[in-house]
Amino acid sequence: MCKYSPVGILDSGVGGISVLKHIRKILPSENIIYFADKENAPYGTKKTDEIIKLTDQSIDFLTDFRCKAIVIACNTATSAAADILRRKYKLPIIGLEPALKPAVKKYPSGKILLLATPATVSLPKLRRLVNGLNKNDVVCIAAPKLVEFIEHGQIYSREMVDYLKILFAEYKSLKFDACVLGCTHFPFAKKAITEALGYQPEFFDGGLGAARHLFCILDNRNLLNPDGQSGYMVWNNRYENDLVRRLMNINI
Repeated sequence: MCKYSPVGILDSGVGGISVLKHIRKILPSENIIYFADKENAPYGTKKTDEIIKLTDQSIDFLTDFRCKAIVIACNTATSAAADILRRKYKLPIIGLEPALKPAVKKYPSGKILLLATPATVSLPKLRRLVNGLNKNDVVCIAAPKLVEFIEHGQIYSREMVDYLKILFAEYKSLKFDACVLGCTHFPFAKKAITEALGYQPEFFDGGLGAARHLFCILDNRNLLNPDGQSGYMVWNNRYENDLVRRLMNINI
């Protein structure tokens, strides 16, 4: 492991690109290996044991490239597996946490919507996060099909908006000040979420915090790439496609 070693990023699919974009802005010289476990996507509807196993396999794949750090660019995989796998691997593992704390800090008296996958919503880690903030006006909604829409290239569609309207129908009387995007796919669905709500809340996602955390870890370990050039990008087999290029060009 050295300063020029790559950073590994993993996700079940294209969602981690929203995190990658923040990393690229903050750490432009870092070399990146992106692994999308497309064959097993999505993770958000799977059982915890299976999520742990799949995340372990993805990290094991990335260690073959001598990565100096791993970013689990998936809220579900982080919630289910990060603490366990940090005990197995010696290299730094950075996870994603729903950006609920900054949302509550900005809107201490406001109403907050948290959208995530079923696994993230049901796991104890999110409940501890919500309970620790001692705030009652947080509504957590699982949106499993949103991941599937995005994986199939639907960044915005009438079907997508109608699906979200059904999810939000119970809370129509509320006006949310903030929407926390608790899945890395969801920053690409902001337009559909806004239309389904009928107004635009302030969006928060954990990608920027993860990128900053990665910077701090590499800096503290003297592992920042000193090269002034843009780092290279490597995608796992068969995954650099039109959808990836579209998402890389979206401003989130």
